[in-house]
Amino acid sequence: GGTASERMRIASDGAITGGGLKFYGGILGHKDSDASSITLVGGSSSANSGANITLGGTSGSATREVIFKSNSTETMRIDSSGNVGIGTNGAADTKLEVESANPTIRVKANTDNWAALDIHAGDTQACYLFMRDSGGERARIVSTTNNDIKLLTGGGTVSGLTIDSSGNVGIGATPSSSAK
Repeated sequence: GGTASERMRIASDGAITGGGLKFYGGILGHKDSDASSITLVGGSSSANSGANITLGGTSGSATREVIFKSNSTETMRIDSSGNVGIGTNGAADTKLEVESANPTIRVKANTDNWAALDIHAGDTQACYLFMRDSGGERARIVSTTNNDIKLLTGGGTVSGLTIDSSGNVGIGATPSSSAK
């Protein structure tokens, strides 16, 4: 034999401690329908209310995902390829996808400092900001490889405004030095 030592304790208030685990309230365990997943539940004794995080995917899913829910509604998912969907109710098509009735992404400095949205293309490629709706692309802003900035309309094909690398401006035309 040996000497028995305590490895885990369940206190009268439901707190579970032991082996590096400290868990107070909620549920920690396998989902009923998918033994390869673990669901962490807080604020309720049910995985269908309160807030919960599922590690490992959904029932029958071969992918490994992290799913965040609030009151049984999925709020965010990180899929096995690292794509993050917020409000998408499933996998995102890009590295970050935000979906809602009126989605807003805010970059805000927490003090009296500047904030930035840094769009960084690979090597010497152009950078794009697209404006789309369900009918397709409506406009785009392009920073070209020769340091021009262009505003394109008409589905992103009509040059509306160009500012070239010398600061010359062209509205519906090629910039000239007389149009500064």
